[in-house]
Parts: sequence; structure tokens; C-alpha cells
Amino acid sequence: MSSASAPENQYKILVVDDHPLIRQGLALLIHHEDDLCLCGEAATAAEVLQAVETAPPDLVVVDLMLEEGSGLDLIRTLHHRLPGLPILVISMNDEQLYAERVLRLGARGYVMKRELTHQVLNAIRQVLSGGLAFSENILVTLGEHSPQASPGGKPANFARLSDRELEITEYLRQGYSRRQTAAALNIEVSAIDAYCTTILRKLHLEDVTELVRYPLNPAFPEPGGTDQTPAASRFRFEAYLLDTARRELWHQGKVVPLEPKVYQVLVYLVQHADRIVTREELLDNIWSGIHVQDAVVSRCIREVRAALGDTHTRQQMILTRPRQGYRFVAPITEVHD
Repeated sequence: MSSASAPENQYKILVVDDHPLIRQGLALLIHHEDDLCLCGEAATAAEVLQAVETAPPDLVVVDLMLEEGSGLDLIRTLHHRLPGLPILVISMNDEQLYAERVLRLGARGYVMKRELTHQVLNAIRQVLSGGLAFSENILVTLGEHSPQASPGGKPANFARLSDRELEITEYLRQGYSRRQTAAALNIEVSAIDAYCTTILRKLHLEDVTELVRYPLNPAFPEPGGTDQTPAASRFRFEAYLLDTARRELWHQGKVVPLEPKVYQVLVYLVQHADRIVTREELLDNIWSGIHVQDAVVSRCIREVRAALGDTHTRQQMILTRPRQGYRFVAPITEVHD
């Protein structure tokens, strides 16, 4: 742990991450801002608690996955001990999974590590000013309905899991063994085994292998879909259009893991495969009128193509017509239970 004094006219930032390179990068970013100052760095929850007792910062920037201990537990403890201390999460973990949870525990914002530096700085200043720093989509979701439920009235897949169960799932999905996960969270391996049993039961999965590839995302429809929004897994594609791995996933009714918006674009195009879908229509139905750049739509289309094996050497699944829009052109048949 390292610490430093700050001038009176600068906000003091404490950076918490178990990767030295990330801490150094954030420190360098903060150093170049006139109104911000790095007052300390920490890699573990114990170091953080010691630092805030010695010299309370104006803001704590914390990752969710720490080498020793749980980021969610740390947020809960910090908020309990210092209720007025602003906390901003900067993590590689999906905001869609964690935004509501960290807000409930006391954090005021969430930034993905893939974001640009100016977006990180904007989030820092937003939280320091007393605001919330979440993506527009998350703010709309939190404002319009409970994040514990999907529009169809059923709990979203991730919402079935407790905070600890979700943490364990994230570690396992990132390649940690059960023993390594237990060490990271400071709990017994037997506890990990018990949690895994509960997780698999809640998600109706057979084993940890299925859990690792399972798309835990609130934007995904329930397996089998609903009358309003059928899941893409209800459609079987012609075998020659998919590689063996993807074909097996579709055959088993598993959803191809994609980002929420990318998956929603795929579902929408499949539902309206009989006609051209314009960018404006996608924006209205997928982004609910929220302003996004055209490049975002293009990226979603590229990722749909990549996930489905849609390359120049195969029949294109997404037909692009300049100045018109997109159409899903792969031959499909609906799967009936």
C-alpha cells in the first residue's frame, strides 16, 4: 500500500486494484488532472480499510475482483463504516450484471475497464459531485423497473444468484479452479462446492462446464423465450452455416454468448427476417430512442456476424443494403418444444 498527501484544492483519490499495472495507469491518469490527486493505492481489502482510517479519501475507486477478499464485501464494509464516502467501481466485469448490486451496497458508479480515459474521468467527477455514474442503458433500466425482474415478469437469470454466488460464478468463468476461487475469496473449498451446487440448481445446469459458457446476462430472454420476445435459441440454423461448436450450442438450446445489445439485435433481425430492418428501427426498438452513434449499430452487426461464423467465405447471414438497413437471410426453422 502506498499513500501521499494532497493539496487542499484537489480531490483525494484512493485506487484499489490487485494488478499493479492498472493501479499505475489510473495513477498516471489522475496525476495529469489539476483537480484530482492520488492519495494512495491498495491491492487488498485490508490495505483499503487501513488507508481510509489513516487518511480518509474523497473517493475510492475499486475493482470487484481482488487478490485477497471480495470487492462486493469491501464496498459493503466501506459504506457501513463511512456512509458518506463516494465509491466508484472500475472493473472488467459486466456492468449489466453488477450495476444494481453495487448501487444497493453503496457504490455510486460503475465503469468498465474498456472505456476511454475521458469516460473514466467523467465518472470520477460525476461521483465526486454527488451524482451517479452508470451507462445510459443502466440508468434507464434502474429508473423504469426493478432490475430484479425481466419485462416478462420472470427474474432475470443473474438475479437468481446471491452476491456471493455471482462472485464465485465470475471467478470460475474466468478460469479459476475451485481451490483458487476459495483462496481469492478467503473461504473453504467445501464452501465453494456447496455454492456451486446451489448455483447449478438455480440456473438449471448440469455441471460447472455448462456454467462457464452460460451467458449470465439480464438482457437475455428466458430459455425457450416468451410470446413477446422469443429467444434466438428457438431457431435452428442450417447446419452448413455454423461451425461444429456453435451448431452444438444451438442444438442444445443454449444461447450463443453475446453482449446484451448485440444479442437483442440478433433476436430482432431473426424475428423480422422477412424484410429489411433500418438503423432507425433498431435504434427505436433496441435502444428505446436513446441517442447512440451509428458506429454502435455497425459494431453490433459485426459482432453478430462474427459469433455466427458469418464470413466472406460463407453465405452471409446478415444482408447489408447501403442506405436501407439489414436483413437476416440465413435459412432458419423454428424449434418447437
